[in-house]
Amino acid sequence: QLRLASQRLGQLQAKLDSQGSVSRKDIATLLHQGDVALARAKAQKIIQDDILGDLLETLEMEIGVILEHFSELEHSSLGPSPTIVEAASSIIYAAPYVRSKDLDMVRSILIQHFGPDFARSATGNRDNHVPSRVVRATSAPLPSASILNQYLKGVAQNYGVKWTPEPRREEMFVTWAEFKILELTLCQRELSF
Repeated sequence: QLRLASQRLGQLQAKLDSQGSVSRKDIATLLHQGDVALARAKAQKIIQDDILGDLLETLEMEIGVILEHFSELEHSSLGPSPTIVEAASSIIYAAPYVRSKDLDMVRSILIQHFGPDFARSATGNRDNHVPSRVVRATSAPLPSASILNQYLKGVAQNYGVKWTPEPRREEMFVTWAEFKILELTLCQRELSF
């Protein structure tokens, strides 16, 4: 079951990567056509999928750790090593954020093996065994307008589309304020002549 889950996570990650490539081409086309709103929506989805892809890669590695140390799980009387605790905690913590029946099965196996107290601790990350990269991936906020603009600008450059983001309000205000200062300066010069 562990090997199958690891393979499926890899396949899901490859699928997300493939969809991302197609979506980036779509974004370039949308920017070329002037449909910035839809391009932004697609960019937001790609960024979220990239975060999910990173999480899938991490979970795939954690399953690999469990597989490598499986005999330790079966026969150790000293309890699990910190490496196994981190791997198991990461899987138990993050599995609900990933739509994968195989990962849910691995999570159930680990909960059954380690018990309900360990599961509660891992689910809430009470003992801080879940790495920060996993916690960040499961609680990543939506990308800001600035990040979306940077992403869209990068896609446009990669696909040879001429596009620049419209200035944000703060930038427009600074520009307007600078204009007013320049206007006052010119008026003062005229008065001094």
